[in-house]
Amino acid sequence: MHRRDWLKSSGLILGAGFWSEIMASQTACHDFHHTSEIEISYEKEILRLSSNENPYGVAPKAKKAIIDAMSLANRYVNTDQLTSKIASKWKLGPENIILGAGSTEILSLCAISHFHDGKGSLVTPRPTFFILPAVAEKLGAEMINVRLTSDKLVDVENLMMAIKPSTKMIYLCNPNNPTGTKLNHSVIKSFAEAVPKNIMLVVDEVYLDFVEDPSLIPLVENQKNLIIIKSFSKIYGLAGMRLGYGVAHADTIKGLYKFLEKGVNGITQLTYHAGLAALDDHDFVKMYLSKNHEAKEVLYNYLKQKNVEHYYSYANCSVFSLDKFDKAMVSKLLSDDKIFVRQIDDWGNQYCRVSIGKPEDMGLFVNTIQKYLI
Repeated sequence: MHRRDWLKSSGLILGAGFWSEIMASQTACHDFHHTSEIEISYEKEILRLSSNENPYGVAPKAKKAIIDAMSLANRYVNTDQLTSKIASKWKLGPENIILGAGSTEILSLCAISHFHDGKGSLVTPRPTFFILPAVAEKLGAEMINVRLTSDKLVDVENLMMAIKPSTKMIYLCNPNNPTGTKLNHSVIKSFAEAVPKNIMLVVDEVYLDFVEDPSLIPLVENQKNLIIIKSFSKIYGLAGMRLGYGVAHADTIKGLYKFLEKGVNGITQLTYHAGLAALDDHDFVKMYLSKNHEAKEVLYNYLKQKNVEHYYSYANCSVFSLDKFDKAMVSKLLSDDKIFVRQIDDWGNQYCRVSIGKPEDMGLFVNTIQKYLI
């Protein structure tokens, strides 16, 4: 189906002037304004609300598995069992899975596999997670950045219209990082099926664990131009262990392995055993999802009370406008209050992205930012 026909059939075309918002040539990694918190401190008095980590630590079953696996740390790891277990979870075969040291290794590999020749363009929302766009740009890819909608949703219709003859890949997160907003499953599924077959679509579903929406993974059996990205960092509390994976058609996985020797990745014995165990820790996941919702309500109640622009997040992070706060609040939170957050530039509009900690963490956070209201 021609992409304009798809837009019409989906009811997404809003008028001729609607397409004028497409912007290009600004790298997505600029959306994350890092302060000196890049030099991350692990002092106990510092409240880390900057990296979307699980505040409840490592999933208990994974923690036990890590301890039990210490005696194996002198041995190289064979990850076949973990690959098979993940494949079984999605009713696929091991040939549909590629493991990596966090989702970042897989995202980087996606960029390398398509832009290693320094040619072509990448279409992506902005702001979004920066790793794949940053690697692609370093390799010489042209960046075609598309604004989010007024509701801070990934703008799939403008992504489709931004495609050029040079476009090799489209990348998007759902739910999106940093906004936490998500597309309805029917919308993103329709979009995925309509992307031209010569363009690879990489959908980052790292935060889909926080909602009950279906994954796009069932599409990969018959759709070779789709790669789904998953991670153990958030929902299982394994950010520091570095474990993620990609799911795709078997032929697409083979294409990725042209740039990574099979079995050679950053996964350790401890990471491997942690991942195996974490997949079975359903009680921990249930607890975290409940507490994450409770903690978000602490933040939203405050923002509503102060009439601060914000958007409901379906992830473990949220953004709110800095218009009503001291313009230096983010840096002052770091230097004066020892609270790490991030400042996001959304086409000139400034937002704070705060990771959702425990309910008491969010209580401390809102009490602290109160003094920066103007």
